[in-house]
Amino acid sequence: MLCSGTIRRAPFDVTLRVAATVGFQGVSIYYDEYLSARAAGWSDADLRALLDDHDMAVAELDGRMSWLPGDTRGPTADDFIAAAASLGARSVTVLEWRGRRIGDLIPFEIAADSFAAV
Repeated sequence: MLCSGTIRRAPFDVTLRVAATVGFQGVSIYYDEYLSARAAGWSDADLRALLDDHDMAVAELDGRMSWLPGDTRGPTADDFIAAAASLGARSVTVLEWRGRRIGDLIPFEIAADSFAAV
């Protein structure tokens, strides 16, 4: 699996071409890269066809999402999961990206409930 951070900021079609050329069978992709591909005119069906054309799979969708109480930046968990599903991603990365430690600034029970809702 080619990690999205390896060739960060490359367009999705370029990432797939590079990954396929060197023998990878899957890639991870950042949510922002998904949005960039959509903004460039690629539909979800186009992206899936591109994956199929390169015999590739999306291993995981990476990036931040609003999943903890108080998070207001980034896509909602529902939007993030919908993007992952449209790409056929096997998993998503759920990050606490504001620097708050679970168990300290975020009670464990709240984090667990929020994570379960994702």
